[in-house]
Amino acid sequence: MDFASGGSKDAIQKHNRIQVLRARPLPPRIRLRQVIRNGLPLVLAGAFLILLMQQLEGLDLSAVMASARQVSALQWGLALFFTALSFLAVGRYDVLVHRMLKTDVQPERALKAGITAIAISQTTGFGLFTGTLSRWRMLPEISLYQAGRMTAIVAVTFLSGWLVTVALVLLISGAPDSTALANLPAFTDWLIPLGLVTALLSVLFSLLQPRRLPLPAFPSLKTLFSVVALTALDTFTACGALWVLLPDAANPGLQMLIPVFLLAFGLGLICVSPAGVGPFEVAIFALLPLAPQAELLAGILAWRLVYYLIPALLGVTALAFGQKNLPVSSHQPRPTVLTDHPPSPLLQARAPFAEAGLAWQEQLKTSTSVGASVSWLTGDTGQALVALRAPLDAPSDTAALQVLARTAQTRGKLPCLYKCPARLATAARRKGWKVLRIAEEAWVSPANWTLNTPARRGLRRKIRKVEKSDTEISYAPWLTAEDQARMTEISANWARANRGERGFSMGRYCPQYLTRQKVFVARRNGRIIAFVSFHQNPNEWALDLMRQGENTPDGTMQALITAALVMARAQGIPRLSLAAMSVPAYPWLFSRAVYKKQEGLRRFKLGFAPQISPLYIACPGWISLCVSAMDITRAICRPPALHATPANRTFARWFRTPPCRSERNSQSL
Repeated sequence: MDFASGGSKDAIQKHNRIQVLRARPLPPRIRLRQVIRNGLPLVLAGAFLILLMQQLEGLDLSAVMASARQVSALQWGLALFFTALSFLAVGRYDVLVHRMLKTDVQPERALKAGITAIAISQTTGFGLFTGTLSRWRMLPEISLYQAGRMTAIVAVTFLSGWLVTVALVLLISGAPDSTALANLPAFTDWLIPLGLVTALLSVLFSLLQPRRLPLPAFPSLKTLFSVVALTALDTFTACGALWVLLPDAANPGLQMLIPVFLLAFGLGLICVSPAGVGPFEVAIFALLPLAPQAELLAGILAWRLVYYLIPALLGVTALAFGQKNLPVSSHQPRPTVLTDHPPSPLLQARAPFAEAGLAWQEQLKTSTSVGASVSWLTGDTGQALVALRAPLDAPSDTAALQVLARTAQTRGKLPCLYKCPARLATAARRKGWKVLRIAEEAWVSPANWTLNTPARRGLRRKIRKVEKSDTEISYAPWLTAEDQARMTEISANWARANRGERGFSMGRYCPQYLTRQKVFVARRNGRIIAFVSFHQNPNEWALDLMRQGENTPDGTMQALITAALVMARAQGIPRLSLAAMSVPAYPWLFSRAVYKKQEGLRRFKLGFAPQISPLYIACPGWISLCVSAMDITRAICRPPALHATPANRTFARWFRTPPCRSERNSQSL
């Protein structure tokens, strides 16, 4: 590599450092760890093979082959059918993982790649290596690193689902009889609690959505349930293939065979021997000591032919042909599904509500479906795909709801409407969705605005107090560095006093974010003491941030909003929204302190004598509505930091908290 060939100086230095690290001998401790990690599976597989050979001493191989020849064509056909079902379930793991990692790989291609990789890796062993190469070959559009990450996540996903499935099967069936498990009692001693703990931790992680994980987001509850269902389908159908191939003399019955098979199958996977040879047979013979060994071994050999050898041959054939790399145009998702895009000033200007400006703060995104001509402001909260307010663009409310529901299903999420107007809530109710009134929007028509009404008597008193003080109210089209520093200080003090800023559907302070808004400031002796900001577009202004410092005169915030109303009337803005306020009908949802604060904010907005419009939350069912509401609450109360990276450098390359989007686009402002 040299400068003439296009390499940069930094790239050359990085390349040289890598070469030095590769040439440097590894410390003895690391070499010993690698030897143990790579050699332990082989040692375990060899030990189980020795145990198996000892168990099969004196076994009549002619009797085994005679039993194998007695398998009928119907049994072979049923075994192939169960095997096909099992591998279809196995391939769906890859579809789920691609969806979690947001790789934009089409589900059909992910399914084929997953089936091929599992068919080869489970037969040849060394699943992480062979599975990675198989997925890389079958999906040219992903990198080798992505293929390896996919393989590791699929393995962890299956093992977690297997643990939960085994625990549930043993709990439901009461485990096999005591004679069957007498030789291996430890399996039932620790697998049941381990599986239940795995299920509990998975549910908690899904609800809490911890950020420092090697995933964009922890799988949703819907995805976790899908994993357990796919694992059960995969293992039960694999057990069904063995069940139909076992001779009658060695067949213990499906009810007893399922837990025995799950334990033996899992042992073969954990020991990572090729096709599980050795550990699987040892476990089967130990858990079924009363079954005749010759007939039992004959059924296992026939099952290995159907479940391992035939899929492996088909997988090698598929691997030889591979899947052609799709052209760039084919990588685009289906036109009836929403895709996320960076916020567009043009789309924000055309939006029916000014709060579309929240898309500049990362938690909400502008999502569009070109084929259906539908656009939404959406947020991914972990469990739900939340659409805020009304569609940005749609031919009808019914079409917009259909696209939202289809997109949520594709992403493994729950569709949810949040703070939607009554018109959209009515359309959702017609589709069978459950609707709940959660808030009210206060808004004013600037064209008809006047202070001289009885309803605004208290507002006039507040503004007169401000006029008598030495406070100056003004519009701030631009801000000096000193002003920005002062506003940052006020916002930080406000956040500390109020236990942090809220996010998702509520704006947070960001200097570049304010450059896209209408900002009004209150000054005392030339120094800013309070400010408010409004989302803006030609159709509406919407109140966003309200921040005030200590010793701010009473009525300052009312005076700032009144100044905005006067300017909006002068510019011909048809509507000014004071944003949402809580519904007083549900005080039991809040603590006393929170409820008092909500009531104070409500009285503040009602002082402008605004018009009131109800806002609703809607989901396909009551359970999904409760889960989505809890998820939205978490997203509002625990938003990601605008300017932060994880302190733990281990996850630095897996997860990075993005900076404020408006900062990244500050050069284009």
